[in-house]
Formats: sequence, structure tokens, C-alpha cells
Amino acid sequence: MKIAHITVLNPVDHTRILKYVKTHLDKRHYVCVVGKTPYPINSKNAQLKYYSTGTIQRNFIQRFLTHLKIFVWWLKNYSQVDVFWIHTPELFWLFFLNKIFQKKQVYDVHENYFENTMEASYYLSFIRLPLAFFVRWMEKIIAKLAFVVYAEYCYENILNAKKYEIIPNTFDEDLLKDISIQHPQELHLVLSGNLSEDWGVIEAIDFWEKQNEFQSCYLTIIGYSSLPNFSKIIRQRIQNSRYSERCKLIGIEKYVPYREILRAIASCSYVLAPYRNKKKFQFKIPTKFYEAMAMQKPVLFSNIPYWNELNQKYQFGFCIKDWESLLMNKVPLGDVPKSFYSWKSQIHKIEKILTS
Repeated sequence: MKIAHITVLNPVDHTRILKYVKTHLDKRHYVCVVGKTPYPINSKNAQLKYYSTGTIQRNFIQRFLTHLKIFVWWLKNYSQVDVFWIHTPELFWLFFLNKIFQKKQVYDVHENYFENTMEASYYLSFIRLPLAFFVRWMEKIIAKLAFVVYAEYCYENILNAKKYEIIPNTFDEDLLKDISIQHPQELHLVLSGNLSEDWGVIEAIDFWEKQNEFQSCYLTIIGYSSLPNFSKIIRQRIQNSRYSERCKLIGIEKYVPYREILRAIASCSYVLAPYRNKKKFQFKIPTKFYEAMAMQKPVLFSNIPYWNELNQKYQFGFCIKDWESLLMNKVPLGDVPKSFYSWKSQIHKIEKILTS
């Protein structure tokens, strides 16, 4: 079976796509990933191919060109592809093309795009509501044309899809091959992934500076910020800090290979999750939670009720109610069952989708 994973803004080695690809290859399927390549990616596997649509850009012209490149690729390859696994509602038109040619297709819902759009500060306030409703309308049409996969249990009813599955952003431990898990003597914090205001970058810096008033504390900020102005804010804030020599910035204005993020987590004391208390985060389980559980790294997380409930059950970290407070004691870890955080517990669902 030949499977094509297609995205617009995600890099081809996006964490979720990477896990799907590995699973498909393990099951002896052929895979092609169509998307952005902000850094060179070469496949040594004859069953895996990449098609680059360029570098990461959010402006209208670049996005239009990306859609055009995807269309040209589709014209050349649609007859050979058995399953189109599409990772964005932005490719609304592609679902119709695949339906016309009776191609099996999957819509992978990474986020609650309605809530994200409503809370996106980079859109003008009067645009957010109509844009959010337009995106949700597109998604509901797509749900009638494709099998739907949700990345969170809390998304289950948002599209009223008749055929769907829930595959959380759990962690594939095989990705830790050749990565050494360390437990540093000094306090070392890591903030990884999406770097934006709502994801709590400023709160993380406040927390790190507070710890340094009492002991040596190191911070690694690793990931990508899609907003150039916010990237500058991050760098200026660290440059102006009394403890700047204890902070390492990796990526920020450009994407970072996923394995570099895993190495940073593997060598830290705590994983930071200082998300702001927004509606879009209320029932999400961020990927970094699963990554930390797999590597037995405690998560320091914001005071979000659902995360507190999960922590009472699994004891994976500690709730920080005030990100200008001092971490007083070492955070104990419970024995989180592998079935909760492991990608392997989701593999049977992926095969079921392909054969249904």
C-alpha cells in the first residue's frame, strides 16, 4: 500500500507525521511525505520518499505557491497513491479532488482550529470570528468526505464525523535510539516545541530567573516561533537577563529537527509546560507530556484543572500556580502505565484505518 502524508505549514518531520511514517514503514507500506523542508532531509529507505514544497512561510503568496506545488505533485502521483493522509483543513480543495477520483483519504485533526483562530492574537479581532466559522465549516464538509482522526479525546464531537478514530500525540520510544537519558546534578529546565506567548515562553523565563536568585539554574529554549517579532522579544529578554550565560536558545527563528528536541529533554531536570490558561488548552494533553513520561522527566505545568486531575492519577509532575515562585523540593514521579504514553498502544488503530 502507498500512503501520502500531505501538509502545508508543518515540516515533513513534524512529530506526529514522523510517528505515522515509522509505523507505516514497519508494516511494509510505501510512504511519501509532501510538505515543508526547512532543513535538508534525505531518506535512505527505498520505501520512503519526500517531496519538498519549500521552506516555512506564512504569507499569502508563499502559501498559494505551496498549494500550487501540491497540486502539481498530486497530478503526477494520484494514480499511484492508495491513501491520502492530509494534515490540514487548508487543503480543502484536495479532499474534493480525491473524492472525485474515489481515493481513500484521512483528515488528521491536529488542533481545535476554531478555538485557535478565535484566540489568535496575530489576526485582527474583527476577522477572528468569521474566519473561525469558515474554518469549522470547511472541516465539517471534509468530515463528510474523509475518515477523521482526532489528536485529542476532547475533539471527539467537534465535527460530528461518522467515521473517526482518536490517536493521541503519544510517544514512540523507538525514537530514543542512540539518545542517552541523563539526570544532571544541577537544575536544568527545558522549554520545547511551539514558542509563542500563549505557550508560556515569558512565564518560563520568569520562572528560570527566579530560581537563579537562589541557586544555579540552566534553561534551554528549543523550538520554533512563527512570529518574527516574538522571536526578537525572546532573544532580547535573555540578552537583558543577569543570568544570560545560563540560557541556551536553539532554533527560535527556524525549525529544529525533532531528535534535537528529544536530546534536550533527555538531558534536563524538568520539562516546562507554562501554558496560559486559555480555552484551547483546557482538555489538551501536549506532546511534551508524553515525551517527558517516556523519559521519566517531571513536568512543571500550569494550573489547568484537567492536568491537575491527570497528575493526581499518574503523578507525572507538579503544578506551578505562580511562574514567579521558587521550586522548593524535588518533584517525585509515579509509575505511569506505558499504555497511557506509548505510541505502540495506538498502532492497531492506524492499521484498522488503512484496512477499513
